[in-house]
Amino acid sequence: MLIYSPVKLKIQRKVDATNAVDLAIASGFFWQNDGYFYLITNWHNVTGWDPVNNKSMSVSAAQPTHFEMPLLLKADATAENKSLAVRKRYDIALYDDGKPKWIEHPTFGNKVDVVAIKIAQIDDTLVSRPINALQNFIDFVPEAGDDVFVLGYPGGIDGGHELAIWKRGSIASQPTFDIDQLPKILIDTATRSGMSGAPVIARRTGITVPRGAPITSGTLSGAEIIGQSDTFLGVYSGRIGDDPMGLQLGVVWKASVLDDIVRNGKPGQSPYS
Repeated sequence: MLIYSPVKLKIQRKVDATNAVDLAIASGFFWQNDGYFYLITNWHNVTGWDPVNNKSMSVSAAQPTHFEMPLLLKADATAENKSLAVRKRYDIALYDDGKPKWIEHPTFGNKVDVVAIKIAQIDDTLVSRPINALQNFIDFVPEAGDDVFVLGYPGGIDGGHELAIWKRGSIASQPTFDIDQLPKILIDTATRSGMSGAPVIARRTGITVPRGAPITSGTLSGAEIIGQSDTFLGVYSGRIGDDPMGLQLGVVWKASVLDDIVRNGKPGQSPYS
């Protein structure tokens, strides 16, 4: 079900109810908390503002007002319709009466380039799944050198049926430490525009010891997982530097920021106000 969590976001500025200007493509995914369904993406996607260089990311300085987002819903099973799911498109307004609808990190605000937008109550009609509701993750401690996959839409490209592209890389910094005194790490991967806001999965192949399991020397304790183990690492938010063939280091915000935001987040701030 992991393939049904990422979502392609069309960033738009709507001048009225029927006219929209497409600004960019980004990535997002779903998270659940307290019975609600949240869209997770980057702060710079909802604002169109570069938080590092403190300037608009658009040459026209256009301010996003909406996302166009596909949701995968269960289809009605009839003799004529054998499909198990149908994809429907929704407009997600980024503002309500001029106030941002997103919430930000309770401590760092937009210095953590991750936001959450509450979009619906959880119900059984949704095939698109919150990533923290998936049952096949193994909770292990990621380490530098572990494989990672960024599940997004490089250059707006998808893998068919609007499913995400899996871009491979590895953890480049020690995950137990923060970068710039913020809850982020670095990954080594050739990511591209359109992937901002994508979920990042860490993968280990071989023998994996789940977090908190007993560790013995030279013998197996019985708690180990043998084979492939995946865990949710965090949220991708772009490369370091403007040259796509330069450092090839990407920023990932740690998974812990998501519960911080959806449980205790503060109202979003627009750079245009």
